[in-house]
Amino acid sequence: MDKNNPYQVLVIEDEPSLKAAIDAKLQGAGLKTAVFDDGQLALDAIDARGKQFDGIWLDFDVRGINGLQFMERFIKFSDWQKCPVLIVSNTGNPDLIKQTIDLGAKEWIIKAEVRLDDTVRRFIELIDAAKAAAYCFFIASTTTESGVSDFTKNLRAPRCRHCSASSGWVKLESTMNAGAAGNFWAAFSTSKPSMIGIIKSSSTTS
Repeated sequence: MDKNNPYQVLVIEDEPSLKAAIDAKLQGAGLKTAVFDDGQLALDAIDARGKQFDGIWLDFDVRGINGLQFMERFIKFSDWQKCPVLIVSNTGNPDLIKQTIDLGAKEWIIKAEVRLDDTVRRFIELIDAAKAAAYCFFIASTTTESGVSDFTKNLRAPRCRHCSASSGWVKLESTMNAGAAGNFWAAFSTSKPSMIGIIKSSSTTS
């Protein structure tokens, strides 16, 4: 997560003390939060915002509508797939878990079984993974210094302009010359995605 561009997340929890604790933990981890105790009001906030949050922390049994009803309405928003939903609940009903995951929720955590700090960590990991999945970049072993400079201008493109894939990885050839690699990292350090995987390979990809 980029500290200069913190994740903006939506928290939906109706138990006052837990809501405050979650909010404090997330803000302490560097995230910006919007907190609601009603599922329908949270959906209204997404609609009014006009763009997706980076992640949603959802108590399944929140007032207004339950987690299943929330997901049924949430997936009608554009780009909803880019916003991971973590269900945090006191129930472990397997049917509800399956239905909610099938609708698109990323994960279901039972409150009593996982420490809050660990749940916060997992929530951030899910957002990191969602961000990484939006990017795919490829630099061939023959890339020149000027080629790297031109390439880094496109770091925020949703798909790699070289291979048209969307795997969430930067593939950096192990045989890239030192000058090209140095220029790449200098530019990449100021505009990198939130999470990145580096695959060193001597092969090329078309």
